[in-house]
Order: sequence, then structure tokens, then C-alpha cells
Amino acid sequence: MKRFFFITLSVLLVGCQVQSSRAPELREIIVQNDNSYAVTDFSIRVPATGAVYGCSYIPAGGQCSSRFPARKIANNPPLISWLEQGREYHHQPQGRPLPESSRPYQIFFHIAGGALTIKLDTQ
Repeated sequence: MKRFFFITLSVLLVGCQVQSSRAPELREIIVQNDNSYAVTDFSIRVPATGAVYGCSYIPAGGQCSSRFPARKIANNPPLISWLEQGREYHHQPQGRPLPESSRPYQIFFHIAGGALTIKLDTQ
């Protein structure tokens, strides 16, 4: 009987191990317009989930940002688009999934001359 109890207890303890890392989470989006003119209709769309984030107007040298409770990121590729001086630009990031982190991410989008730079930071 003691042996059965020990084996059962061992199985339960192994099954209840705490994970030290977590799936990546997003807490803030910041869009910086590094141009000397306004950017309009900036949007991030995630087709797999239907999620959308947008800024209708970002002044020259200005930014648009949003902070929210941390949300899990499923590493679904986003489609990013915006207008600069009436010209439409599109960007679909290619790369590896975000690494697991115990802290939520901030994502910085820098727009300049039709180019988009993306930087990540943890909070």
C-alpha cells in the first residue's frame, strides 16, 4: 500500500510542474512617424484572428500609441499598411516567432520615407 501511495504521489507531482516560461504577450503598440509630413490610415491587421489596430492620423514627428492589459500573441503574421503623401505602403513582417518571455512586449513601429522598422522591447 505504501508503494502504491508513493508511485501515485510521484505521478501527481510530475504532472503539476510549473512552467518557468510563458507564451509571449503584447502590452503596448507605439507607432512613430519619423517623416517631416503626416502619415495617415496606419493599420495592423491579423487575418487569422480578425484583430485590427489603427491610427487615422499621425503628425510629422508624432506618434500614436495604445497600452492595454497584456494579451497572448499567437505569432500569426500581421499585414501592415499606411499612407504617406497619398501613396499606399504595405508591409508583411517575415521572421521567426517571438521568443517566450516572462514579461510582456512593447512593439515600436518607425515609419520613414515609405519604410517601416519594427523593434521589440520587454517591459
